[in-house]
Amino acid sequence: MLGITLLLLASLFSLALAEDKISRMLIILLTAATALLILIPPAGILLLIPLTIAYKIKDYALFMHVNMSSAIAVSLSLIYYFDKGIFIGTKELALMFSVLIAIIAAYGIMEKDLKKFLLASNCAQILFVALDLSVGYAIGSPGILKTIQVFNYAIAGTLLYFGIGLIANKKEKVSDLMGSWFVSKWADAFTVIACLSLAGLPGFNIFVSEWALFTKGFVLSPVITLMGIFLAMMLFIMYYKIAYYLLVGPGREQKEAPLKLAIAGALGAACIILGLLPQAQYMILGGIA
Repeated sequence: MLGITLLLLASLFSLALAEDKISRMLIILLTAATALLILIPPAGILLLIPLTIAYKIKDYALFMHVNMSSAIAVSLSLIYYFDKGIFIGTKELALMFSVLIAIIAAYGIMEKDLKKFLLASNCAQILFVALDLSVGYAIGSPGILKTIQVFNYAIAGTLLYFGIGLIANKKEKVSDLMGSWFVSKWADAFTVIACLSLAGLPGFNIFVSEWALFTKGFVLSPVITLMGIFLAMMLFIMYYKIAYYLLVGPGREQKEAPLKLAIAGALGAACIILGLLPQAQYMILGGIA
């Protein structure tokens, strides 16, 4: 099952960042609870509640887990509501979600608090799932739009949270990322890959999601495609801020964590491979869409 697989992926990376037994236990318990909600799709939407206050969680690994697991469960819940006709895909609904994404992206561009920025990023990507579903069901053929955004975000989003956790899990401000290139060059590079993917640049996995939205959105209305391109530009500016701070400024070298870097590298490679070979995504998701 796609949802459980993505949840386990995000949970394993959260566990790898956890620094004490209590955090690991909480992550395991929350993973089990989220899995139950995924198996009861209508209830997944309830995870919007902890998502809105996740930035208050001090432990970074737990913060990451709440964000990513909530995003996956809420996205799958949205798929259920559209499938059952509870939410009806229309051009107007798609435009509404587009405006919401633009507002959140503008907030993310200006936000200085690191956890609030990551929360804004998470919310924007969930809304992209809603936008995809609105367009797909409005044209009567969701196809790959049904699952492609949540699939790609689980990969790139997990990498962003994990990479920042490797180099700055005690930091509070986005500007505190400055100099991380000199702290851990590999972790920094993998985090930049996540930013480029989430910004929707060609050659990375989320661009495949955006391209599917652009082409199918044009069938519904050229305005949707134009709005999608505008949103891609705003998200580029939003994530470029993170990439900029990661690559500049003074810093101090610290001991690398080879195993953690290796698994981060695996996600980074997935972002690139799935971007360069979009047919791989279609093969993976084809039976689900």
